[in-house]
Amino acid sequence: MVLVLGSVGLVEVAVNTIAPSVNQRIIPARVFGRVISVTIVLMSGSEPMAKAASGWIIAQIGVSPVLWWAGALEIAISTVAFFVPVVRTYSTADQQ
Repeated sequence: MVLVLGSVGLVEVAVNTIAPSVNQRIIPARVFGRVISVTIVLMSGSEPMAKAASGWIIAQIGVSPVLWWAGALEIAISTVAFFVPVVRTYSTADQQ
C-alpha cells in the first residue's frame, strides 16, 4: 500500500507541476481567465459531491479497496495524460 500511495504522490507531483504550463500553452490568451475560472468553479463544486460519494463507497466496500482503486485510477489517468500530444511534446520557451 505504501508503494502505491508513493507512486500516486510522484505522479500527482509531475502532473500538477506541468498542468499550469500546458494550460497556458493550449488555452488562447483572450479566454484564459474565463477558462481557468470555470475550471476552478467545477473543481471546487465537485469536491463535496466527491466526498459524499467516496463516503458512501467506503461504507459499502471499506477504506483499503477505495484507496487501491483511487490510486490505480489516478496513475492510469496520469499515464494517459502524458501521451496527449501537447503534454508529450511540451517544451519551455528557451527550448523552442
